[in-house]
Amino acid sequence: MSLAGEIAARLDFLDYILAHSSLALTQAHIDALWKCIVSSATLERDVREAAFDWFTKTVAPKAHAVYADAALPEYVLTNLLPTVSPRDAGASLLHFYTAFFRYVNSARGYIELRSLTEFVVNDHASLVGVEYAWRLVREAARQPVANAAIALLCAMQRAVAPTLAPSLPQLRAAFVAHCTADLAAAAKLARERNSVGRLLQRRLLRGVAALRRFVREFETAPSRRGRRERERTSLPTTAAGALLRSEERRVGKECRSRWS
Repeated sequence: MSLAGEIAARLDFLDYILAHSSLALTQAHIDALWKCIVSSATLERDVREAAFDWFTKTVAPKAHAVYADAALPEYVLTNLLPTVSPRDAGASLLHFYTAFFRYVNSARGYIELRSLTEFVVNDHASLVGVEYAWRLVREAARQPVANAAIALLCAMQRAVAPTLAPSLPQLRAAFVAHCTADLAAAAKLARERNSVGRLLQRRLLRGVAALRRFVREFETAPSRRGRRERERTSLPTTAAGALLRSEERRVGKECRSRWS
């Protein structure tokens, strides 16, 4: 059996003990687990993925009580997860982040879960763990992971409670501002280094991809099939579209000048 398989078997045994006893994980337990099977520099990638898979199960909808304190999942999301670089993020880390994001914000009342994949935002300003989604967009080496993070960020803009409707223009303007700020920061680094390396190129393209997804979801005209026109309560189509085209031209020009 591989090391990852052995780790997974021992975590399953721990899960069995927690399910059939009065024991529960304290913060000290979680810190020790995290140090041993997540943050250690000598660990192989598949070991970390086994750890992420196990942690994901602890906040599953029908999971038994694992944590001694109801606030510990939020501790994992806000204190431990940010120490993990998103660069090598795969499906396991993505599922882990998504599960903890949904669990913590649902427990807080900031979102209302509608299904295993859908939710409605009740309090956008207080959402916990949003910044890690932006880190996945900027830094994840795997495009599907970045795409999933972009989709999650767009869902936070799309699925909002009726009480948030008056603030939609500000929320969506903030989303666009976040994308353009990332683009500006990456372009500044490229100018300072006088080159556009692979990581900077990825960051530039991801910022454009997030803007493109935003425009497609919120600023598109009605289709030929006759669907109702989507409410344009965010930014005017011409403004968002022009912004995206301007950024694409600027990024393309920057890359061509550095590569020539």
